Amino acid sequence: MALQAQVAHIAQGDFDTVEPMKTTLFKPILDELSTINKGFDHAVKEAMQSQLTKTELITNVSHDLKTPLTGIRNYSELLQDQTLDDATRLEYTVRLNSYTERLTKLIEDLFDISKASSGEIRLDAQELDIVSLVEQALIEHKDALESRDIQVVTEIANNH
Repeated sequence: MALQAQVAHIAQGDFDTVEPMKTTLFKPILDELSTINKGFDHAVKEAMQSQLTKTELITNVSHDLKTPLTGIRNYSELLQDQTLDDATRLEYTVRLNSYTERLTKLIEDLFDISKASSGEIRLDAQELDIVSLVEQALIEHKDALESRDIQVVTEIANNH
């Protein structure tokens, strides 16, 4: 394929048609076109990976936000029952507050992720209390676990 035809293909976005030519006169130009071709290919792959990562993040965030929203909706509806005794009403209110706090934390985390990705904040590694995290997850999913007759047994060392 002639050099002019190869340049025309590249100009139209077809970066895979660069073929070696049997002349040394245009070798530097062909080498440069090949380098540009590889650069474009790499940039396209990076953009596609970035888009995939963003899509996965949005999917995960959407799922994570739905969990506390479902709890808030359910307990709000349950609290409308005028026949509830005070102890049950208090228990539902505590759970409702827990879901609200979890949702608030998720939204704050989402803003932090946005700031971190834009370079507005710097992330610092911190210790994580995994026991508290597991306990919180069990509290949040207590109803779902109970409705499926799933009992979670935890053994936590005293040095927690």
